[in-house]
Amino acid sequence: MPEDTADVALEVAHTADQCTLAIRADQLSRLSDLIARSGHREELVAMWARLLVTVVPEDRAAELVEQLWQRGEDRWLVAVEHFLDYAHRRHPASLGNFAAEVTSWPGAEQSAFAELVLAAIAGALPEGIVPSHYLVARGLVVEAAAALGCGELTDALAGLVALGWREPGALPPARLAYDLARHVEQELPGLAVRRRAIAVLALVVGGFRDPGEAVVIRLHDGALLLTDGDDPADAAGEAEKATVVAARVARHGGRGDLARIETELALHAPEEQDLLPVLLALALAAGAHVREDARV
Repeated sequence: MPEDTADVALEVAHTADQCTLAIRADQLSRLSDLIARSGHREELVAMWARLLVTVVPEDRAAELVEQLWQRGEDRWLVAVEHFLDYAHRRHPASLGNFAAEVTSWPGAEQSAFAELVLAAIAGALPEGIVPSHYLVARGLVVEAAAALGCGELTDALAGLVALGWREPGALPPARLAYDLARHVEQELPGLAVRRRAIAVLALVVGGFRDPGEAVVIRLHDGALLLTDGDDPADAAGEAEKATVVAARVARHGGRGDLARIETELALHAPEEQDLLPVLLALALAAGAHVREDARV
């Protein structure tokens, strides 16, 4: 990453974190000051849009859009249209139009808009998670996806990792599973795409381990730890089998052995529907690492 790009990302991450903490503490004047002093407001607003379509549950995002729409102000309506276009189609141009529109407004309007948007984001992010966690996860995905020539999968995979940060007690487990699965169905459809997505996350998760270190992945309910040394054939159910396969492909990813990843998937997860739980297990493992690493 070029140094200037890295510096911009760090500034945006720091400002986004401070804005989130300000809104959580109801420090609205501090929020306004942070936005006014940011030298990269378009990047900041673009990040908020990405968070809205990943970490914020759809029903809460719909409530936010309704709040913004009810203001009835022309400029706000234009921004909502750009955001909805981005949310539905995920085109970078729509994201750019949204950011450019919001940052063209007077400072007071930008702050008022940010208050509503950040309230939704801060309420959806679990305790201990701030926007920079998302940037770290996205950066890891960017690097792995670029290495495999799959840059087009970056936003979908970063969003999948972020979805896994929702607190287990905040939503019924079935709702989280549904939201994760729907995200994959919408943004990572098809056998070939999912295989590439698994390879990207295998590189990410495998990169967390030292050479020779076992790959350990916990079932999402926390009931059992499984490793790359386990045998998928001995798994008690589909969730256990998918978790073992995820650990095994992560081991291959850590070694950069893409051929072994393909072999593993062909043997143990040959169908499109078989790939879904493997992909989710890897995404949850990546998200857990980013979250735990931030506490160190």
